Amino acid sequence: MGGVVPGVRLPRATLIVAEKVTEQVDGSLRDALHVFDAAVIAGDDVRRLPYSERRRRLGLLVEALDRDQDVLRQSVGGGGGGGWVDEAADAAVKQNMPIRLKQAYRLSEQEYRLLIIN
Repeated sequence: MGGVVPGVRLPRATLIVAEKVTEQVDGSLRDALHVFDAAVIAGDDVRRLPYSERRRRLGLLVEALDRDQDVLRQSVGGGGGGGWVDEAADAAVKQNMPIRLKQAYRLSEQEYRLLIIN
């Protein structure tokens, strides 16, 4: 199933492979998007690149999107103005779903064979 996920802001012409998960943060549950591959990043077709390079570029995208969250908080909140200003900043940032680079694991040859047999 593909499509638009509410609260996720990506650059135009970006096609990623991800899963929506629920994370526990500071005792409360929150939705997040874990990305693990990409076909197009900001109009750049990366399908033919090695997986390691696509992951590297995804990491850069995730870092940039994380910095955007910080900028949003600072621009709305004004750097700790207190009261309703901080509440507005928190509300603006909470509307955006966090995006994280999902950890990739290597399968050993033996594990791969077990997957094929089963």
